[in-house]
Amino acid sequence: MSFGLTNAPDTFCTLMKKVFNPYLDQFVVMYFDDIVIYSSTLEEYVENLRKELQVLWENHIYVKREKCNFSQQEVHLFGHVISHGKVQMDEAQIRAIQELGVPTKVIELQSFLGLANLYYRFISGYSTKAVPLTELLKKNKS
Repeated sequence: MSFGLTNAPDTFCTLMKKVFNPYLDQFVVMYFDDIVIYSSTLEEYVENLRKELQVLWENHIYVKREKCNFSQQEVHLFGHVISHGKVQMDEAQIRAIQELGVPTKVIELQSFLGLANLYYRFISGYSTKAVPLTELLKKNKS
């Protein structure tokens, strides 16, 4: 990423979306400089990887080999574990949430709700369970 460039992360993300646009959500997902290539078979994966590397080469975008992981059965991404078409919560995140203390300040409650919102799809009836906590954040309580 270029240093001194105004809005460098946004500019980089825009560049990556532009160059990978034909492949996004077909076999590529990206977040900043993380590129995940997925497929059903190893043969399909190799072909998709070749396409991805060709796009990088053509656009003079380089990767550090030591930061790359190829042909993984499981990917840890943003507190989730993606494996065999399933998305699950990362066990380390579950433990971290369980070990959190009871929020005693508004900022702590906001932080907890922000974290919990990342995992709402894994919590049955999340919106109903979160209502009492979000009510505590309202300034004009009757």
